[in-house]
Amino acid sequence: MVLRLVLVPAQPFNRVETNARVAILKHLREAEKDINKAFLVIGRKNTGLYFQVKAKNPDEWAAVSLSDAAKLVTDYRPESWPTLFATHKHIMGRPMEFVPQLQTQRLALTYDVRPENHVVALQRVVEMVREGVWSWMHLSRRSRSHGMSRRAESSQDTSL
Repeated sequence: MVLRLVLVPAQPFNRVETNARVAILKHLREAEKDINKAFLVIGRKNTGLYFQVKAKNPDEWAAVSLSDAAKLVTDYRPESWPTLFATHKHIMGRPMEFVPQLQTQRLALTYDVRPENHVVALQRVVEMVREGVWSWMHLSRRSRSHGMSRRAESSQDTSL
């Protein structure tokens, strides 16, 4: 078996190639519209997927499949590929709550659901980091303004 590499030129050579690329772009644009529509439906419904699929024990992990999650977040064609893609996008946008199963994610499309205690701990860490950044920025501004006022005082001091 011989494997041949075919390089596609950056610019189309003829009208057929140009029309083919335009057709593909139209299909991609329509797919993107369908995905965005499904994502808006998920956002409007705002079901709180995490609270529906988390384990009852706050220290236990749970799991949810993409198709089950899609059925929970929307009533609008839950088995259509735009809805499944939008649900995947929704889940992957919440890394504090959901973790893709690395071994089976590509085949089974299953996600691990973090325990509630882990989510609370992660939220605390994020809050501490944010507060630390704000306090650091505040101290940094104060020290800079204090340093500027000292420089201004020293430049006005002519006793040297």
